[in-house]
Amino acid sequence: MKPVSRTFVYLAALVALASCSTATPLELAIPRHEPSHVLFFRTAERLKGLELATGKIVFGASNAVVDPGWTRVFSATDEEKGLLTTLEARSGARLSRTDVPASVLPSVVSGSGKLVAFTEPRSQDATPWLPDGRKRTKLVIVDPSGETRPRTLQLDGNLEPEAFSTDDERLFMIEYMPAMAPSHYSVRRVNLETEKVSPIKRRNLKAPDFMRGTGRMQVLAPNGQQLYTLYTQQGPNYAHEKTPEHEEGGSVHAFVHVLNLEHAWAHCVDLPAPFGTGLATTSALAQSPDGSRLYVTDWSKGAIAAIDPVGLKVQSVGQVDLGSADNETFAAAGGDGNLYVAGRSTVVVVDASTLRATARWRMRSEVSGLALSRDGTRLYVGQKGSVLTLDAASGKKLGSMKARGLQSIEHLS
Repeated sequence: MKPVSRTFVYLAALVALASCSTATPLELAIPRHEPSHVLFFRTAERLKGLELATGKIVFGASNAVVDPGWTRVFSATDEEKGLLTTLEARSGARLSRTDVPASVLPSVVSGSGKLVAFTEPRSQDATPWLPDGRKRTKLVIVDPSGETRPRTLQLDGNLEPEAFSTDDERLFMIEYMPAMAPSHYSVRRVNLETEKVSPIKRRNLKAPDFMRGTGRMQVLAPNGQQLYTLYTQQGPNYAHEKTPEHEEGGSVHAFVHVLNLEHAWAHCVDLPAPFGTGLATTSALAQSPDGSRLYVTDWSKGAIAAIDPVGLKVQSVGQVDLGSADNETFAAAGGDGNLYVAGRSTVVVVDASTLRATARWRMRSEVSGLALSRDGTRLYVGQKGSVLTLDAASGKKLGSMKARGLQSIEHLS
């Protein structure tokens, strides 16, 4: 299943554990100097790269996906004829172009960047978590260098790419069931050589065969070996073990699904109440840069949880008065062990070790995303048509850059 649009939920965590536009589908404005840090953001139709040193847009790409390391951007620049353009993500320089079958769009990229999975687009009426029905799925595997020809697989069932295995030999996919009227889904793996579709293993049998969810987002472990997905607002029959802290019956309403891309197993870390009982769009997932902690925030319930992704368990839960928010929640964190959470026009600073709020900053308008510099000193705040630069320690405004059409911040190189 594809994640809910990042305009719904966005959270990126960094803690002290580790230190323009034209009407064409592809825009290029290549700087004449060495590329600097680039902030990636999405508009309604494009993924764009904003060079922070100059405030210039270094690229704008339609129908774009990015490799897990955020080094290359893959853009379907001509849907009718079928053309895949590869860009160097930090400079916008074109690296290659190759033909692909018409009427398919890029979906996910392998960790090596050597494979891109394409599928047919969904209808406009489909939702991100329960799409429209189809009995068979057309899957196209493309080598973006053009050295080998695209391979087309026709698979039974209603499937959507999720991630490649670390060895590029398998593709993990979400299967929607029933195929023509989906109400739930399950994780599958496709052997790209044999084209066989099979279930994945479950670590300690603690992962559901079938799942539902109305709000979800993903983060990839720094080493690229595990994919974490937040599921919220599950039905009461999705508890994986008895959890007395939940309401009567031991119902679990939210959990983090762990998918191991190297050994092909799945596991679920159940979240205690009140996670998953509030609004789906106000929940978010993040991790520390060294991958040693995951953080889940539910703004509507004022709850924050820290998860050990190695031990696969919730380590601590905090209750924070985050404030009033009934729509989108964003966050980023770092510096001296801080977690930054934003809802509406408020940024709340949370101590990542105690999960307690330490400061609250008011913005002039609603926040559309957050990102933190690598050294933890600057916080970038997405606003309507611009990106603000704040001192991460004090919240003082340091500057502003134009970012026309910004809807969400995706990544900071």
